[in-house]
Amino acid sequence: MLNSLINLEEYNWVPLATIIVGLPSEDIEDVYQTLKLVESIDEHGLRTFLVPLLFVPLGNCALSDQAFRTFNKLSDIQIEIFAKSWKHNMSIGV
Repeated sequence: MLNSLINLEEYNWVPLATIIVGLPSEDIEDVYQTLKLVESIDEHGLRTFLVPLLFVPLGNCALSDQAFRTFNKLSDIQIEIFAKSWKHNMSIGV
């Protein structure tokens, strides 16, 4: 994924990336990998605009019977994904 973002920026595209946090099947390794990606985007100085979102099951989706997430139900590391994403966005001036 990181290489794709780098390639887009080489051609003056500013990617927007949504990051869904709190999917029902998400485990701790998934959370750490997501955080690592956010940190890598920031460390490479990419202008990718990051939009972290809470999982919300929609009416007709395959996960419609799953509970939606709130910030009260997130782990500290999941909250860190939100914080680092928005800190990154502020640093790029988008």
